[in-house]
Amino acid sequence: MRKREQIANLSAICHPVLRFMLKNVTADLLSARLSAASAQASANAAVAASSHHSSGDPKIHQVRAHVAPSARAAQTWKGVGIFSIDVIALAVVFTATLWADNLLLKLGAGLILGFVIGMLFLFGHDAVHGSPTPHAWLNRVLGTIAFLPALHPVSGWQFLHNRQHHGWTNLSTKDPVHAPFSFEQYKALTPFKRLRWKLYYTPLGIGALYLETMWWDILMRGHLMQGPGAPDRIKLFLDRSLCWAFLAGQIALVWHFGAWQDGALWLRLAELALVIAFPYYVWNWAGGLVTYLEHTHPRARWYDRENEWSFFKGQIQNTVHLHLPRHWEWMFHDVSEHNAHHVDKTIACYNLAGVQAELEKAYPEDIIVQHLSWGFIFDTLKRCRLYDYRAHRWQDFDGTHTTPANARA
Repeated sequence: MRKREQIANLSAICHPVLRFMLKNVTADLLSARLSAASAQASANAAVAASSHHSSGDPKIHQVRAHVAPSARAAQTWKGVGIFSIDVIALAVVFTATLWADNLLLKLGAGLILGFVIGMLFLFGHDAVHGSPTPHAWLNRVLGTIAFLPALHPVSGWQFLHNRQHHGWTNLSTKDPVHAPFSFEQYKALTPFKRLRWKLYYTPLGIGALYLETMWWDILMRGHLMQGPGAPDRIKLFLDRSLCWAFLAGQIALVWHFGAWQDGALWLRLAELALVIAFPYYVWNWAGGLVTYLEHTHPRARWYDRENEWSFFKGQIQNTVHLHLPRHWEWMFHDVSEHNAHHVDKTIACYNLAGVQAELEKAYPEDIIVQHLSWGFIFDTLKRCRLYDYRAHRWQDFDGTHTTPANARA
């Protein structure tokens, strides 16, 4: 009888949430083509701008000539297959975290759950680019679902990531994704915010940097969500509401079906933290760290003047190829083959490795290839905190230069 009651309760909880999700996904489908056109318009604007700057750099058509036509061919069965594996993994690990009665088991499962949320998010990232399958409507549906555990609104992400980040990679005035402060900008912060910034550039704090500046400030509060191509406010509100509805459903599941549901109030609240909050921070830590390292390196440059920047500088010279063990690259959908992804974001994740190899043959002196290690992570977080945009050198919080002059001449 208790199991039947739980199933009935679960149905009552999930039905309105699923109905709301279906309604919003349907609305998303109607705007999928418009969103794709907007993102392409931004990319075209960036390419047009880059053609007038840094005239000695290879042009976009020259760089993309190294991408074989077959690399742009998406296959529905592959895209749906990867999505299905990720969703099943999420369901299994979430259930294990929910029903684990032992504290250590719950912590361990929650840690794994954070990385699985990241796996599904990375598939969603590709889907919102329109790359896993040849069908725009299917990519939109899969991307919307894949973004829910990471609580990322699709329309906001399209503007922040597809338009701003990919359109103007490493140009700090237009690309807000972990754009470094100059020493002068850092000194202008309040003492409390300077303290927070120092904590962010630590091995554990890097997750909070992404959580505050990317997820909360931009995607949820709407900071910088303005200008050409910015999402419609109603649509952004609906996408955010979908995320909050998913979170509410998670809370209800843990509250009614968790292993500690019959315990004291503090124990049930602790279970909410261990099943929802802890994995969510693990995902933000992993996602924030990888995003930081893919565009931050002692040899990488950032720019604050558009006439110094170009497509080649942003996507080839200052986007980092993080070399990971093959099983990690497979698990995270080859996101580390990052130059290939930035050269043409329509390349499906299962085709990126071949394109990356071709680019590295063509531009061996330009692409930064970095083997990922804890030593590299600690060193980069210590050296690459602020940026001197005139000397093109990284700085510490006291203004001391931490990289040599012309490190990327």
